Amino acid sequence: MAEDWLHKNVLFHSKKLIIVGGADFSDDLFKEVYDNELPIIAPDGGANFLAENNIYPELVMGDLDSVSEQNVQNIEPKKIIRIPDQDSTDLEKVLLNTQSPLTIGIGFLGSQIDHELAALSALAKFPEKIILIGEHDIIFWFHQISHYALMLGCEFLFIL
Repeated sequence: MAEDWLHKNVLFHSKKLIIVGGADFSDDLFKEVYDNELPIIAPDGGANFLAENNIYPELVMGDLDSVSEQNVQNIEPKKIIRIPDQDSTDLEKVLLNTQSPLTIGIGFLGSQIDHELAALSALAKFPEKIILIGEHDIIFWFHQISHYALMLGCEFLFIL
């Protein structure tokens, strides 16, 4: 089903990447984030959602314990990267092996608390690499206090 290899910067993109995880999110949220001009990477179970929506990711990467064989049968084998390491999450595997100025992650918040905490841990390990978007939250790392415009009624939590 997959090639076994780990290689730094398997995918480089000069603008941004979209990473689609396996946690629950609405079709409406996906439509807000999705841009068919940008590469999409599916860490493991995210490939299930993409296959159900006839979207083919640039890469499927991770330990591949959550992706259905049927959902990756139409993806070129060279785009399926199995990384069996169990000391990192599938999101961390993607962040270690991609490079772009901005990575948007959807499908990592609001489902199982252990998965959400693991995603927040990845955010702490790779603070400059990713913005996590959920149904009710957008989470990213502030490097310095600055000015930010918020929509009226928007909840905002700032932790120092």
